[in-house]
Amino acid sequence: MVVFEGIKIVDIKEEKRLLYGKLKNYDFTWLVDPEEGKEHLDDSLKNDDYQKFFNKIQGSYHLITSFYEIKENIRNFKYIPVKLCEGGSFPFSFGKPFKFIFDDEEDIPLFFAKMIFPGDKNA
Repeated sequence: MVVFEGIKIVDIKEEKRLLYGKLKNYDFTWLVDPEEGKEHLDDSLKNDDYQKFFNKIQGSYHLITSFYEIKENIRNFKYIPVKLCEGGSFPFSFGKPFKFIFDDEEDIPLFFAKMIFPGDKNA
């Protein structure tokens, strides 16, 4: 079950930082595959740092559903290839810091993805 407490605007900043150990309020995250799902990546993740981070991080690979179109009374789903990183724990060392956008208040990395509606010409 997911419970939303509301929407709030937070300050974010892009910086290089080592990610390791358990992060506060960070139980799991979906990371979009930078090769197979690159059209779903936010521009902030289209860089070598994200590619290297994705390749090194442990997680199970999934195809998650996004939108669907109904054709001949059948739902045709679109899928986004992702890696599920559970537990909010990162390895102790990747050997170098990676550049990401962080939520200053919660001190967690943000991995933005684009949800593209089928047939959207502006995607």
